[in-house]
Amino acid sequence: MDCVIVWDVLLFDSSNMKIEKARLQAEAKAAEDARRQAEAKAAAEAKRKRELEREAARQALLKMEKTVEINENSQFLKDLEMLRSAPGDHLPSSVDETSPDHSQDGMGGFKFRGNNPLEQLGLYMKIEDEEEDEVEPAGAPTNDVEEGEID
Repeated sequence: MDCVIVWDVLLFDSSNMKIEKARLQAEAKAAEDARRQAEAKAAAEAKRKRELEREAARQALLKMEKTVEINENSQFLKDLEMLRSAPGDHLPSSVDETSPDHSQDGMGGFKFRGNNPLEQLGLYMKIEDEEEDEVEPAGAPTNDVEEGEID
């Protein structure tokens, strides 16, 4: 009988261990599911918050665009086009002729030459000779010694 009691205790302990193992696995699975749900909920909340921020920024941009006049330089561009297309004989070319006293409309003017609109306004590209920078003075003696080399 002693053997039977020990065997029953072992069977009882074995089945309790299986039940305990199953319970622990179920708890672990429930905890993992809860973690996944919390992550999904946090990701959805972050996405919703980003969308709200984007929409608020979009609305602010639309309001900003409505307050800015896009064609503010249109008159300036029209004036430049008018000056560029005016015949050269109608526009005075000297400083004396540009004074309001000598002009027909009393406002003065300038004579533009060339086809480039910037040149017509008196703006020219500076021409730099790169060869000039590379040329060594003729009076300097030429040594074959490189920089940092000792004779």
